[in-house]
Amino acid sequence: MSDSYDRYVQTTQWFDSHLAAVGADQWSGATPCTDWDVTALVDHVLDETRWVAPLVQGLDLAAAGDVVAAAPSTGDRQADWVPALAQARDAFGAPGAIDGTVTLSYGEDSTRSYCDQMSFDALVHGWDLARGIGAPDRMPGDLVGWALEYAQPLVEMAAGSGMFAPPLDVAADADAQTRLLALVGRRS
Repeated sequence: MSDSYDRYVQTTQWFDSHLAAVGADQWSGATPCTDWDVTALVDHVLDETRWVAPLVQGLDLAAAGDVVAAAPSTGDRQADWVPALAQARDAFGAPGAIDGTVTLSYGEDSTRSYCDQMSFDALVHGWDLARGIGAPDRMPGDLVGWALEYAQPLVEMAAGSGMFAPPLDVAADADAQTRLLALVGRRS
């Protein structure tokens, strides 16, 4: 397997551990994503995860959208996450898939790059979810180091796009997680 795929597995395990811990009374809790409560945050990650398999398998956006729209939903986000994640991992982990290309909303990109985007999303939103439910929010250190390096050029590119909240200033001696979160507009 590739480093990108391995990171995807690790970051989605991180998100999954927090999703499994969401209590019945926590779905309307606030998250660091100011427009999203726990429900909206989980819906976002679940929806994005459902797109992975059809896109990696070569479908264009319209056809992939049809697959996503037809995905069965039990109404139980925790239960719906299980098959969505399994399909995404299977797609990224299929022989040769990571070396392919996908068609995304902004055009064609490498599957490896898409996998890294999804890993970054799962890591940061795993932290958001942890904060939203009051769970431990210390990210795995090796993933933080990767994500900090990964995010720095993206923040400049995405400035003003709404992809991330504006970066925040932090102390020069701030730890890596604090610096990473500040890059995407979050206070540790």
